[in-house]
Amino acid sequence: FEKAIALDPLNLEARNDLAIMYVALPRLLGGSKARAAEQVAFIRRHDPALAMQIDGDFLANEKKYDAALAAYNESAKLHSRPIIHVRISLAHQQKKDWEKAFAALERALDAGERGTQPARHHLRHDAGRCGAEREADADLARALRDRVRDHAVDADAGEDEREEAERAEQAGAE
Repeated sequence: FEKAIALDPLNLEARNDLAIMYVALPRLLGGSKARAAEQVAFIRRHDPALAMQIDGDFLANEKKYDAALAAYNESAKLHSRPIIHVRISLAHQQKKDWEKAFAALERALDAGERGTQPARHHLRHDAGRCGAEREADADLARALRDRVRDHAVDADAGEDEREEAERAEQAGAE
């Protein structure tokens, strides 16, 4: 990651990955929360929404879901992207707040850049996961999955991709 940043100092994805590595590694192997904070500070100057998302990710990793939700919601206010709503859904899932989890997945579908491959994958997975957690929400999960599948970008996707996603959802529901 450091080499990628040396080649392109504005490579925010590499800086994000480097910050994650600094937090994940033990100090003996080069891990450092201070060095991670430096990367996030740089990201914050160039993309405040991404920085708030990273803050939320670190807080969620520490199981501080309310604080993570505050960071994620601030990120969504700055730049509403499907992935931030997926992360909001995941935090609500951890809190077993299924209504808010589904609502966040719906917002992910409605976000401006909807239809990107990672967002569709997360939406399908999380819709199945939420439905599996509470049988009462299984119909809602299927409806959301169908909405993702029928989205214009998804309609152009290959049949193999759809079948794989449905198999994964069925396996998760079992």
